[in-house]
Amino acid sequence: MLTEITNNVSVIRELEPWRNIGIDVENIRDTNTNHIRTGIIKAGKLKSLRDSLDGITDLYALHEINTVGEAVYVMLTYMKEFDDLISDALTIAGFERKESKGYSGRIPDIIEKYIQKDEKDDALLAHIGRELTDHAHYLPKLKVMYDNVYNQYERDRVKRNFGGTDSVSMFEGFVDEEEFDKLKEALESRFKSAQVEKGVIHEGEKVPTKLKNSGVTKSFEIVLDMYGMPTVKSFDPTAYLMPFFAIFFGLCLTDGGYGVILAVLSIYLIKRHKLVFGDSKLMWVLLISGLTTIAVGAITGGWFGDIIDYLPASFEGVKNFKNSMILFDPMQESMVFFMISLVLGFIHILFGLSMSFVKYVRDGHLYEGMCTKMTWIVFLLSVCLWILAQNGVAPLSLAAPAKYVFLTSCLAIVFLSETQAKSMGVRLAGGFYNLYGASSYVGDILSYLRLLALGLSSGVIAVVINVICKLALGIPYVGVIVAVLLFVGGHIFNVAISALGGFVHTLRLNYVEFFPKFFEGGGRLFTPFKMESNYMIFNDEADAQE
Repeated sequence: MLTEITNNVSVIRELEPWRNIGIDVENIRDTNTNHIRTGIIKAGKLKSLRDSLDGITDLYALHEINTVGEAVYVMLTYMKEFDDLISDALTIAGFERKESKGYSGRIPDIIEKYIQKDEKDDALLAHIGRELTDHAHYLPKLKVMYDNVYNQYERDRVKRNFGGTDSVSMFEGFVDEEEFDKLKEALESRFKSAQVEKGVIHEGEKVPTKLKNSGVTKSFEIVLDMYGMPTVKSFDPTAYLMPFFAIFFGLCLTDGGYGVILAVLSIYLIKRHKLVFGDSKLMWVLLISGLTTIAVGAITGGWFGDIIDYLPASFEGVKNFKNSMILFDPMQESMVFFMISLVLGFIHILFGLSMSFVKYVRDGHLYEGMCTKMTWIVFLLSVCLWILAQNGVAPLSLAAPAKYVFLTSCLAIVFLSETQAKSMGVRLAGGFYNLYGASSYVGDILSYLRLLALGLSSGVIAVVINVICKLALGIPYVGVIVAVLLFVGGHIFNVAISALGGFVHTLRLNYVEFFPKFFEGGGRLFTPFKMESNYMIFNDEADAQE
């Protein structure tokens, strides 16, 4: 119904400018000798089009049908033998061709027909609206009925996958291993003839993955949902990515005021909709990330940019409290921010490699883990220690041992990293190629400088907004109003664009730099068959069974 009404309005708007055409629509067509073109041209281009046509031939007729603003609706008739030249002239003039195919009769009659049709549809829609209003008191019952019917449909759909005979039913499926005994006892105690046994997982069978997170950690499963499920043999990285995600997001915003906005907004939405962990994962992620943003803003001194510095002398205590929490100022000490970004990137990548090594050990492949992962961990740590020693951060006496450990790890990568190679030549060639891949780790770590870029841009924009607001205060009479509007609107825009950028780039760091170091995707989420409810709330298990 709504689609039809929209279509009626669209047709009326399309045809209205052509109302003055005095012939039937079906007669606007090419003949054996002539072309007829209808379309729109800007008023300023009309004279140049006429001049171009006059230069080609005088065997044409250009009729102005209507003018709407700067658009002139025209109908052009010309001899076919001049088609190429006239088509070029129309293109140069910016002629936009419009055709009225699918209609018949005079345009005023067509418009009137659609107006009547639109009025009839509007009346019908109003009648339906009144009917729905009169029956609105049935809505709660309809919601309950919807949940019941949906669950009945799901139950019947699952039953169709059961096997058996007229007297025996048999089905198999997956259940959490920790819940198996409970399920077995429940079924066999309720149905005396039931027998529940553990099945055999066949080779190549795709076992679903159950994520076992709780509390705040469960909310960060949204990051995994957008990337893909791990296989049952891989790690569930949710608990490990959570602190990195929150810290990276906070560094991208570097403003405590923006963190307060995100946290308050998230709490409001959570309270309004009575959401628990996992019900609205994004809101909980934004809440945690907002809290870390407040912490980062406190240590960098960012509170809606530098707005606290504009406060009068009577707020000296607030200024002193703000300054007492500052550990570094990103604007004045950008190199500190630079190093923090690199260090966090180094730790993030090293953590990913460590998880991969642990996975090898867990699966009983200690040798492969030592050759392919531990060698790189030692390589990166030795390089880091050597750089720190050379720059006076670590004792200089550690530089020489770090250099020898580095060279040893290089040899280990060359000779041991290709554990599957059968010939020494292939092993060495693969090893040298893998060692050349060390440059990729440099690129991966440098990728974390996006934290610096986003954090600085967010802070600079916030400061610029405050400067503009200060200038706006000098406007006579309305200066205060303009300044307030600029302050509120500017910071809302900045927090929105900064939060979006921070979220996307934090995802990118996890997806591109972190996950590939250890994550094995391709799994499918374990979704047990259970009662689903969009509207009903079950107070206890007895209610659910009823």
